Amino acid sequence: MTLSIYSITPKRVLHASDTRISYGVLGPRRDNARKLMFYVSKAARMILSFSGLAEVKTTEADWETIEQWLVRILPSLDTTTVYAFAITLLDRLSPAAQSTGIALAAAEPQSCVVLAGFDRECMAPKVLWLSNFDKPWRGLGIGTGHALVPPPDVQPFRTAGTFELRGILSSSPSCLLIHGDYTALDTAAIGILQRLGQPPNADASTACDLLVDAIRHAADANPQGSVGPDCWTQVLERSSQHSLWTKHFRDPNMQTPSPLYFGPFGAMPMLVSEKLPSYQTALARLNNGFTSDLLVGGTLLAYLDWSPVLIGACRVMSQSGVDVLAAETEHSPNVQGLIEASGCTTAHTLERYLQRTDPWAFQLVESFAKQIVAEHKGEKVSTFRRRVLALLLVSLNPDRYPIEQPLPQPLNDLAFAPWPVDAKLKSFVSEFFSNRPNA
Repeated sequence: MTLSIYSITPKRVLHASDTRISYGVLGPRRDNARKLMFYVSKAARMILSFSGLAEVKTTEADWETIEQWLVRILPSLDTTTVYAFAITLLDRLSPAAQSTGIALAAAEPQSCVVLAGFDRECMAPKVLWLSNFDKPWRGLGIGTGHALVPPPDVQPFRTAGTFELRGILSSSPSCLLIHGDYTALDTAAIGILQRLGQPPNADASTACDLLVDAIRHAADANPQGSVGPDCWTQVLERSSQHSLWTKHFRDPNMQTPSPLYFGPFGAMPMLVSEKLPSYQTALARLNNGFTSDLLVGGTLLAYLDWSPVLIGACRVMSQSGVDVLAAETEHSPNVQGLIEASGCTTAHTLERYLQRTDPWAFQLVESFAKQIVAEHKGEKVSTFRRRVLALLLVSLNPDRYPIEQPLPQPLNDLAFAPWPVDAKLKSFVSEFFSNRPNA
């Protein structure tokens, strides 16, 4: 099972989910599941979470986690709209659950998949859920005021096997939407959640902390239960295309898959560095001189931690007063977009291209860092590696890098994180070279 909590207001959807997968009451447990995913198209941004069935066995493949199965079947789903996505997912989820039950020699497993967020068709937050629980509220509970109550009696507008697809618009000022093992929430945990509507807890960060506190309270009350203490949170604002997610792990060194987002563009991990086997293999190859692999997948991720030019520039940036965040904080679309715009396809060609900045690179980076520090009047400043990479690439050929994200639709509309090339950066590069002797 799991515990997944949404706090929904007309302007914001917050979500928290634990990372535990349990195998029966007495079975093993693991706390490294990827339960946080996003559906994104030009018209909609929806947080996706699931509870109940965590792994499936189908006729096409051996045992897979839900996200592995989703990535594999993605080409067969209609991702053009969130409704089309939900309908085609329903048609695949039902036979997957049936075949899993056959493999387990048991009844068909129960599952609930929830999509909650915003689209351009309506003003209120939208919630869709696919479930084969006996009653919808067994897979999905909505809390309003002082009690957890079932959702409105909404008739399913699509069925497939034992699964039903239902949807609601959240028209109340605020509500809680809880699915998974919400029976793990005792009176004290519910009390924590009731504080969400109080004025001191109105900001997104504090509200997310309350969601995490409730999940951890449930986990600590039953350490061997189906709810784990480690969480991801997600903030989705109606007024902004930006999306903020945060890892809340008691062991900060623990590595788990980062959130996954998908839509008409395909599927990508949210953070470029997950330190997974493909990354480790690619980094070992780069360190051993195999630099001709294409900059995709694990090689793209490993390049940020390997590139001598980029590492040197980041060191200068840090020495000049601007901390450069670790590669694992990067966002796949931005890094991929920068590299594609450069025209380089392998680590070898990109590194050779960046080496052309040698006559001015460190002076450029140092000057840029000092300008940032001066603008922030001595406050602690940090930046991303993509910003340093963008600075070097723009200094080689400004015309290749527009100030808007040059990725195919709908990635151009995602903007989960700011595109690192903006007018300010281009203006700085232009001024740097105009003032540089013998430029």
